[in-house]
Amino acid sequence: MPQARYVGPYQNWPLIWLYRTAAGWYRRALAAFEQLGEETGAARAELQLAEITRLFGYSGDSLARLDRLRSAPGAGSPYRRAWIDRGRAAALLDQGQIDAAQAILAPALLFFRELGDPRGEAAALALQGRAAAQAGQVEAALASYRSSLARFRTLGYTEAREQVLYNLRTWRRQIGPGETSHQIGAILAEEPEKRYVARFPSSKIALLQILSLAALPLTLLLTAIASPKLVLERLAGTRLVLAQIYYDPLLVFEALLSLWLLHRELGKRLAFPKEK
Repeated sequence: MPQARYVGPYQNWPLIWLYRTAAGWYRRALAAFEQLGEETGAARAELQLAEITRLFGYSGDSLARLDRLRSAPGAGSPYRRAWIDRGRAAALLDQGQIDAAQAILAPALLFFRELGDPRGEAAALALQGRAAAQAGQVEAALASYRSSLARFRTLGYTEAREQVLYNLRTWRRQIGPGETSHQIGAILAEEPEKRYVARFPSSKIALLQILSLAALPLTLLLTAIASPKLVLERLAGTRLVLAQIYYDPLLVFEALLSLWLLHRELGKRLAFPKEK
């Protein structure tokens, strides 16, 4: 499980479920690769598990796992070691070890660039931007982020672009208004396409709590309105009872209309503001 600070906000629950599910599959893949003696496949699974461990807040465990992986036989390829170093740098940044992370990223970036791998280069540049931002090197951070976005845009790698944009917005919130914030806004404005993950606005939390409390009784009420009617009739001159079940079309229509009006009103009140 991730650390408690990630579990607390309910917005993280779907992502936690997805990552835990992915981790389960990666562990199964790792066991299968080890059984087959496939060192390269095992190294790929280990790399993904280390990344999920880091995302769950255990950067020390992730770093230890990556250090062991780097010396394993499956990581013998310089290309794979470069990706492992990229993961090690991310874990070091989470621990605040900026200089160590930058020292690892510089040769990894150079390797990806000489190899002509734009994906690896973009990933290393994004981390370099984060490291420079944490170190207070504003111009270097902006340049790295801009170069990373350009490469991800060329690759059509939307998810990676969104992660870089998220890091830029986080940085802008941390530093507050000012020249640097304006420069970050200019980079964000240059992006031709922005895709935002839906999140519940904090200003609507009270309304969400009220709706959560009202959901069950409202559901029961609508169910009672549209539920079938059971009519029992005794046949004349016998002990037989005839049961008849029927639906009232008018009540069903009223229930559907109520649900539609409620959905429409909630859509207006809970509409997410557009971010610029």
